[in-house]
Amino acid sequence: RLVRAKAEVRDLLEYLGGDHVGLIAFAGKATVVCPLTPDFSFFRLVLDGVGPHSVTRGGTNLAAAIDQAVTGFGDAGDISRAVVLITDGEDHDSFIADAAERAAERGIRIFPIGLGSEEGTEILFTDPRTGARNRVLDADGKPVVTRIDPATLQSIAETTGGAFIPVGTGILDLDSVYKQVIAPLTRGQLDGRGRAVRKEGFQWALLVALISLVAAVSLTSGRTRSTASGGAAWAIVVLFATLFLPTSSFAQTTTAPRGAKSSESPTESPTEQQNENDAANGESSGEADGAEESGLDPLPDDARLAYNEGLTRFHAGALDGAERFLMHARKSADDDGVVRYRSSYNLGWLYVKRHDALLAEKPEDALAALYDAADWFRDAVRLRPDEEDPRHNLEAVTLKALALEDSLRKKEEGTLAERLDELIDRQRTVAGDVRALVERVAASDDPDAEESFRGEFRALALDERKLLGDAGALVDDASREREAIEAKSEEERTPEESIRSAQLEALMHYLHRGNERLGQARRQLKQKRGERGNRRATATLREWKRARDQLRNPVEVLAAILRDATEAHQYTLAYGIDRQGLGGLANEDTPQLPTWATGEFLAEQQEDVFSRTEELTTRFRAGVAQADAQEEAPATPDAAVDPNDAANDRFLEQVREALPFLETATEAERTAMTRLQEDKPLEAAPAQRDGLVALTEARERFLDVRGLIELIYGNENRIASVLQSQEEAVRAQIAEYLPTLEEAAGRDLERAERLDALLTAELEAL
Repeated sequence: RLVRAKAEVRDLLEYLGGDHVGLIAFAGKATVVCPLTPDFSFFRLVLDGVGPHSVTRGGTNLAAAIDQAVTGFGDAGDISRAVVLITDGEDHDSFIADAAERAAERGIRIFPIGLGSEEGTEILFTDPRTGARNRVLDADGKPVVTRIDPATLQSIAETTGGAFIPVGTGILDLDSVYKQVIAPLTRGQLDGRGRAVRKEGFQWALLVALISLVAAVSLTSGRTRSTASGGAAWAIVVLFATLFLPTSSFAQTTTAPRGAKSSESPTESPTEQQNENDAANGESSGEADGAEESGLDPLPDDARLAYNEGLTRFHAGALDGAERFLMHARKSADDDGVVRYRSSYNLGWLYVKRHDALLAEKPEDALAALYDAADWFRDAVRLRPDEEDPRHNLEAVTLKALALEDSLRKKEEGTLAERLDELIDRQRTVAGDVRALVERVAASDDPDAEESFRGEFRALALDERKLLGDAGALVDDASREREAIEAKSEEERTPEESIRSAQLEALMHYLHRGNERLGQARRQLKQKRGERGNRRATATLREWKRARDQLRNPVEVLAAILRDATEAHQYTLAYGIDRQGLGGLANEDTPQLPTWATGEFLAEQQEDVFSRTEELTTRFRAGVAQADAQEEAPATPDAAVDPNDAANDRFLEQVREALPFLETATEAERTAMTRLQEDKPLEAAPAQRDGLVALTEARERFLDVRGLIELIYGNENRIASVLQSQEEAVRAQIAEYLPTLEEAAGRDLERAERLDALLTAELEAL
């Protein structure tokens, strides 16, 4: 494939006259072997030397290659840039979607050329000692099969506005591909915004110097030497890219809306001064004629007249007319740098005013107006880098747009907690689908069952990639919120903000860990390793749950841990009974043991329950220690009475009551985790049960009046149902039930005393 790719790159050079090209070789990492250059001879020399030795790390990391290409273009933004990506597209989990989005944000198009077979081929290598041809095997001893991944390559092309060129094992007609696909998408895309590009006039002087040089050499050596003239510009890639120089007198760029924020500095007053010659009337342009025919005021030939008319309309509030005249002034300014700069500057203010008018009823359009304002202020900064006003306005507009964008996103997507809940629900669904697929593969008699379900594995991997993108956006939003809090001094922060900052820091930690597991799950699914994919998908779910715990109150956290601990206990019992062949111990509450519930899976599940319980216990210990330290500190004589003190005292008392149970649960779960790691499920189950009892007791300490009443009521109903049962079997054994019922009634008595204390506290508050 490499030999074939090199040949096709060499052929493609024939169609890139006047362009710069660069070359990137990649495998498990990417290496720039030739930076952008117009010297095709040097490029061919480098290309000939590229081989498997050019990149030392194995694998396929498309994201690294694209990122290297994007970096290689530098800050150039006024030329068309493209990446021609020659690959089989079998990316090994390098977050390729994110890399493609970064390229798209820079206006770089990617044209993937897919080589290889969709059915897959084995990888062979030659033993250097024996000369024998052997197959590359994976960790399970199976031959490694590599195949083209058209879905990934198509996604890259769609994201960046390029085009996917599937070649497979056929012949690539680069002439047709370049003329019909690449060139039309990369050349001559202009919008109405232009800027002057100086036309170099040094060529004649250079020609005279060159002729003189050739003559001098001829006279001294008696022979001439030929020179080669250079071309223009293409760009970068994997096996590379393109960069096109415009040929018109205006290089015009299409700018997508980006974030911004408005300034409060006044609009710069334009010049009212004009040259006598500039004021003279001339023939109207075609554009003016068209304006007259359409009923619009004609546009003057003179740029300063158009500019002043645009400014007059701006101050009168006629924004559409002002935009038309200012745009015309900027476009027709030619060498008048003052008009060009001030037109850009005031167009920025025009879009700020448009944002103000749209904000109340059309906030999305207002955001787009801020983006446009930022673009014009940015253009003004480019024209006059030393001016402070456009820089100040650009910064202010950018900040305002970011704030508006965040508020719109929060309005549409909900709070961080709601969005994380949605992510968890979606991942729970995907994990369930993975488990179902593992069950189907296990039930199949086909020895190559994984291969027959290849499409479903790929679909699940795609679902995980989408989730990964959404989770990344959630991390970004949480990071921005925390940065806003941390930007304040400690004196400016409220206690709630300090707590929120700590919550967000922990939330991002667990989200990052979950995202790592999610990337691993995606890779395992792409490789059709169902059991491993399930473990990683479930691990993602656990990490995200821990992230969600950071935004919950203690009762919610305990309830979530209890649910997961109960599930872990049930599966551990089923696994132990199945391992020991003790089917007679199973009852109607014992779940059917699924194929994916392996010993390793259960050990990881129990480790998660233990870690979450230990974390909550540590938080409670720290809270109690801090409260004790504050109680020992001398009181302020005239300190004001905080109405929230009673509620805080009550919560602290609940924490003190719950802490011993949490410590008991932590130790029990530690024991259960150790037993499962030793593959002793039936020894782990009793410890899990002890942990569940302790967690239940801890959770009770945080119940409110309603929760405690419902708990007592439900338990008393169960006691009554046993005592009043008409079933002969129950009545015959009622004496055996009495100690258990007495214990249950005693617990309800303790609960009733706690309920009495809660009611008394609420009455006092009222």
